[in-house]
This record gives sequence, C-alpha cells and structure tokens, in this order.
Amino acid sequence: MSPIIVNRPDSTSPWTPQGFGAYAEHYPHTAWDPVPADRDQTDAFVAGWMTNEPCQPQQVGTIVLSPGLFSEFLPGCFAAAMRALSDAGFRVIRTRARSRFGIRDQAARIAAELAGTLGPEERFVWCGHSKGAIELLYALDTDDRLRDGCAAAVVAQPAVGMSRVVDRWQNHPRGLRERMGGVLLSSPPVRAGVRDISAARDPIVSDWLADFKPVVPTVCAVSWSIRPTSWVDSYHRTLNEMAPGHAHDGQFLLVDQRIPGASLVCLPELDHAQVVFGGHSFDAGRFWQTLVQVALQ
Repeated sequence: MSPIIVNRPDSTSPWTPQGFGAYAEHYPHTAWDPVPADRDQTDAFVAGWMTNEPCQPQQVGTIVLSPGLFSEFLPGCFAAAMRALSDAGFRVIRTRARSRFGIRDQAARIAAELAGTLGPEERFVWCGHSKGAIELLYALDTDDRLRDGCAAAVVAQPAVGMSRVVDRWQNHPRGLRERMGGVLLSSPPVRAGVRDISAARDPIVSDWLADFKPVVPTVCAVSWSIRPTSWVDSYHRTLNEMAPGHAHDGQFLLVDQRIPGASLVCLPELDHAQVVFGGHSFDAGRFWQTLVQVALQ
C-alpha cells in the first residue's frame, strides 16, 4: 500500500484550535473512541484560546514545566511557555531533563529537585510534554508531597504508547539515515530514556500505565498533524508508511497519546515538537497558558 501523503493549508495562516474531527478525512483508518462528555474539555480550550485573556495567578501561583526526551539538546524547548506564564505573573520552574534516565529514575530525580525548590505549602500546576508528561504523572503517583501540592496536571502529546519510529530505527532500519539513527538511540547518553518510549519499555512502567488512574485533576491535550513543521519529531513520511491512514503527530499515533481517566483537549494540526517550540504561525506560549486556564477552571 502506498503511503498517504496529505497537504496542509498555507502555514502563514494563524493556527486555530477548531477542526479536530478532520483527522478522519486525512487519516481514515484511525480508531478513535469518542470522548465522554464529562471529560471533553476541547470546547473550554477553544473558548479560552479565542478569548485570549491571560490566566492570572490566584489560588495557584506556580507552574512547573517538565520537558521530554532530548530536550537538554534542544535550546528553546518550552521557552515560549516560560515567557508567557512568567509575563502573566506565575512563578515558573522548568525541571531538568536528562535523556540517559528512564521514566522511573527521571521521576525520582525530578521529585528530589522539586523538594528543594518548592515551598512547604506552595501550590502548583504541573505541565509536561511527551516523555516528560509520563514522568510527572509517575512522580505524582509515587510522591505524597508532590501529589498534595499539585492542584492539577497538564500533559500534552504524552508518550503513552510506543514510538513506532524509534522501534523501526532500532530494530528494522531502512537506509543509512535510519541505521545511523538507531545507533544514536542505542548510545549510553540516551539509551535508557529512549527505551521507555519504545516497545522495550520498563515493564513496571507499562503495567502502571495499563492500570493508570489520575491522582490529581489531569488535562491531556492530544493532536494530529499532516505536515512536518520541524526537523525534530516530524517523521510523517515514516509513520505514513508504517501505519497508513492512522492519525499521528509526527512521532506518536493519536490513539497512543490518550491518558486513561484524564480530561481531554483534542486539537488539529499540531506537530509533536510544535507545542514546545511553536512556529508555523502557532503560539506555543498561548497554548500552555490556555491549557493551564482550562485545568484551573
């Protein structure tokens, strides 16, 4: 079967959050289960985005941001979110990410870091992207103090399922580029982190995700896109070959981003890296501000 290649509207047009259901036109084989009405926060996000009124610190004055895999090598990751939330008056803490650690080890390191950074009674909203989203949820589930201080969790494009791109590069590479990529992904500086977004994930993490129930109010933003917007995490052609007709964000299938039990915000035309870097007329700072606003409603 030939890969499905689709065209995106002019990228100079401002991004808008309406139109999630168009995935069925572009990716007709996607098996997306309807979101229960009591967990669907998409309309709330759309309303907040269109109003574009900055969320103000009230009962919660601190935002913690946890980036995903390889973020230590990517200057500018979460920069727009930090600026927007800081400008709105929040105290913003960006946790350190190290790709050499798997999810459980990284979650423990983040918990230790925040224990020395957050005040004893400091309330916060915890935001995370991709693998960082899974790490923050694991930390909340295993650390009582963090759970008690966290007013809400906000996760975007979480790495719930495996990255099929990673799995192919490591196990069934095609061509020199993918073979070189597989060697890089298996190197000591990133090996453990990469493992936990692949089919070889730590079984303890896999079992935990299979039975996952949020321990704090959790908002999960999922997305699909049809065209690369970045040199990183934009493997559209590869995913279109591997899973033709199945919606994805350039790194993970849409169905593999869904957190069980979380409220969902379902959005169109957002590449995997785009939500932390912006670009192509998408305002990443406004995106995270709006998600925080939804989580605090």
